[in-house]
Amino acid sequence: MTREPTPTPARAGVPGRRRRARRPCRAGGGERGSFAVEFAVAAPALTLALLVLAVAAVYATARADVARAAREAARAASLTTNVDQAAAVADTTARANLPGHLCAAGSIRVQTDLSTLVTTAGQPGGLDLVTVVVSCQLAAVPGHRTVQATGDAVLDAYRGGPTPAVP
Repeated sequence: MTREPTPTPARAGVPGRRRRARRPCRAGGGERGSFAVEFAVAAPALTLALLVLAVAAVYATARADVARAAREAARAASLTTNVDQAAAVADTTARANLPGHLCAAGSIRVQTDLSTLVTTAGQPGGLDLVTVVVSCQLAAVPGHRTVQATGDAVLDAYRGGPTPAVP
């Protein structure tokens, strides 16, 4: 035998309407809506933390890219056969090794230091070390962040051609 549900008594003053049965109180019933408040407070802080992480990652990647460009430019300059050509090759190589989206337009600076002209193996004016400094202003990071890196390369003694002459 099935049991018939007992009807709830009608509300006073409204004939034919039934009152809704009350649910028993659950534990923590006074905390209703607290998750929404916690989320509203925590979401901006979490978003800010994620943005800081993203900027830090872009900055670290940019430093690595500029360091690689400086290293490659110094190596390319060390393989040249004269001083004038070394500076031009270093500039071209550094600009070619920097991604196009990394630096702001016109902010790439390449300085080639060929001042370490020393006498090597009896040849006056032999180039001992090439130092290239590459710097650029980052385009993807807010503010004016400049990244700079230095690359050094020893003159390759077994490259083709004569030793660079002192200008």
